[in-house]
Amino acid sequence: MTPETSPMPDPPPRSSRRFRRFGLGALIVCAAVFLLRLQFLGTLVVGNSMWPTFAPGDFLLVDKAAYRHADPRRGDLVVARVRGELIVKRVVALPGEWVEVKLGRLYLAGTEFPEDHPILPGELSIGPGRMMEDRFAILGDNRSLPAWLSVFAVVSKDQIVGKVVQRVHWPGSPRADAVALIAW
Repeated sequence: MTPETSPMPDPPPRSSRRFRRFGLGALIVCAAVFLLRLQFLGTLVVGNSMWPTFAPGDFLLVDKAAYRHADPRRGDLVVARVRGELIVKRVVALPGEWVEVKLGRLYLAGTEFPEDHPILPGELSIGPGRMMEDRFAILGDNRSLPAWLSVFAVVSKDQIVGKVVQRVHWPGSPRADAVALIAW
């Protein structure tokens, strides 16, 4: 065939190219959202057991893969499933350790453990007791609440959903309103 007789295909219309580009972009965004949902979980703080660290209405981003190849460490903020409910707490004792809470203060092996985060001390007293080899003690930072309000729990690694990696302040949340008042 000679160049004069060979038919050249018509280029696709511009709208078709835009549609393909848009479709590819939408597919990439959907795939990214799907992969993020596999890795992360968003959860809302409901109670006061983690005050002053978290306030009711705070939105937390939780890394569900944080403990796939590592164990939680003391001080980690975690979301755990206890009796079918998701709770946010701080890891205070590791497997095999002796733990006790006296008047809101944490004791490990009979010695008061200096916590480097703000807590609300109170009358909470638990223990003493030794953690089983596959269990972690988790505790809220608001120790002024009574023990029956689920301030304290003992959980297995399987019950820990993930590690809190970020707090997001939404406009209208109690903490966001307080920050806005302070800034004003």
